[in-house]
Amino acid sequence: MQTLVVHVRDNFARVFVGRMIEWEHSIGLFLFGLSLMLYPPLFDTAAGFASFRAMHPSADFWGLVCMSVGTARFLVLTINGTIRRSPHLRAFFAAVTAFFWFQAAYGAVVADRLSPVTLLYMSFVGWEFVIFLICMRYAKLEDIKAVARDRPTHA
Repeated sequence: MQTLVVHVRDNFARVFVGRMIEWEHSIGLFLFGLSLMLYPPLFDTAAGFASFRAMHPSADFWGLVCMSVGTARFLVLTINGTIRRSPHLRAFFAAVTAFFWFQAAYGAVVADRLSPVTLLYMSFVGWEFVIFLICMRYAKLEDIKAVARDRPTHA
């Protein structure tokens, strides 16, 4: 058990800094969802949520979805940093999280309500795209390693 704890601690410490933006975005999406649940009038009146409202009119629904995706991404990052590499899942969650940031930014732009928060959402979309590309590159490398490992060797 002690060996496992040491392995988890060392592995996590080694990868955390390189994935800090992913951690921040998972927590940010969770808090975004929490704010929707705690303050539904914001969802009903803010121009930035128009695109969300068009798909589903409930602040609780979107709050729960954002919190769930944020939590799932946090768990994937925890597993990725401690037990095994999961760049495929990291890429998936970067794309899914970008959807939420894009929707928030798009709603505000379409409503002609540009604000610093809107610009922040736009920057998140850009960073999620970069994270997606990096993770896909890592996923390709992991796939190549897996194929090489599984290839039978002939003596």
